[in-house]
Amino acid sequence: MLRRVSAGLILTLILTLFLGVQQSRAPMELRLSRLMAGEYWHTITLEERRVGYLFTEARVLPDGSWQYSTHTHVLMQAGETLNIHKVLRFAGSAPYQLLSGEQTTRRGTGKAVVVRISESGGSLHVDTPEGGQQSPLARTITLADYLGVETWLLGRPPDGARLRAPTLLFDPPTIRRQTWTLASTDATGWTLTTEAPTGTTTSHINHHMVADTIDMAGLFDFAVSSREEALAIASPAFKSSYLLPVVDRLEATADIASMRLTVLDTASGEVLARLDAHRQQVSDAAPPRTMNPAVDPASVDASLSQLVHDWTALRGLPPHRRADRLLTVVRDALRYQEGAAPETLDRVIARGYGECTEFADLFTALATAAGLPSRTVIGLAYQARQPWGFAFHAWVETWVDDHWEVIDPTWGQRFADVTHLPLDQRVLTSLRMYSSQQTAIARVGRIVRDSVAGPP
Repeated sequence: MLRRVSAGLILTLILTLFLGVQQSRAPMELRLSRLMAGEYWHTITLEERRVGYLFTEARVLPDGSWQYSTHTHVLMQAGETLNIHKVLRFAGSAPYQLLSGEQTTRRGTGKAVVVRISESGGSLHVDTPEGGQQSPLARTITLADYLGVETWLLGRPPDGARLRAPTLLFDPPTIRRQTWTLASTDATGWTLTTEAPTGTTTSHINHHMVADTIDMAGLFDFAVSSREEALAIASPAFKSSYLLPVVDRLEATADIASMRLTVLDTASGEVLARLDAHRQQVSDAAPPRTMNPAVDPASVDASLSQLVHDWTALRGLPPHRRADRLLTVVRDALRYQEGAAPETLDRVIARGYGECTEFADLFTALATAAGLPSRTVIGLAYQARQPWGFAFHAWVETWVDDHWEVIDPTWGQRFADVTHLPLDQRVLTSLRMYSSQQTAIARVGRIVRDSVAGPP
């Protein structure tokens, strides 16, 4: 038995060494591709305000070819989104030339502009948006060209060294050489600079050949992050710009008792989510762990106190009357302004306006101070105005008379209608991505109506 085990260990060691030797003999571009395989997310900020994300992915396809894809999404202000999706596919055998490339650019709700590049006869040809074909590019491009900077860094160039590497551009379609300068080297990687039309771009590349940070001419900053962080767009224009359009307009939502919302990816036809909705549906049916006791008026924030002149009288009301009163207080204190910058509650109260999150947070704070446990909820709600669709929205769940009630302070709904669908973080993140890329559409079915417009 010992001899068999030893033989097995020896065979394992030999195979491990063999695979290691084979890997070391693999072309540098393949070794780098394997090192860089996977998906990466970056947040994009402008003047410390998060305005978008960058998604990159490298993977080997079933036919052995390598695919590199990126998606850049930037939201500057309400309705003004920019989406740039690029895909490059390289052959899986030497010389690993570019087989095809495609870039899709969409600004706002305008028509997408698609530029395609294909390889033929050893050169690259460009298909224009009009459907014609331009003259061949000056040369083809290979995986070694595409990974030229990474290969150069692995050769340990000295600080101050420069590299001129070919770069494939789509707007306009061309291959040009770009100069990179190694500014410095540290224990975590390399800092590079390159010149762009907008100014100097500075990047820090780690040992996995991933850019930790990118500073584009002091305007935009990119920072590596998780998928959830990248998609948690904090721009004040977020909720008013990201919408899941509906196939058919919904009528009389207050009369709907239940329904099913199906979200589809228009690009692939894939079902992204199926959500069953019921009137007064809550995110968590469990009662609060601790019921809020009456709050000492002295401990209530001054900005909140000024909205409720008589806290003693308010707390003396039955719970449902307190909720009624606070809905009126919030609606009197704030007016809705699309794209309002997020602020602390005291500043929101002082300026007198905000978006749905500010309405919900203010109601939650007031209700909690009045002895009604409350929480702000994020999800989808039907926007009953053009453009028709389900918008990312915020509302409140409040513990009233031993049960949760769903209240929408922004829209003045004491009992929010069935179209308020709370989302968990996983579904919310996924739908944010597809809606930001403008490839999602919503279909409503299984609608059950009744004549009661209120709580069940």
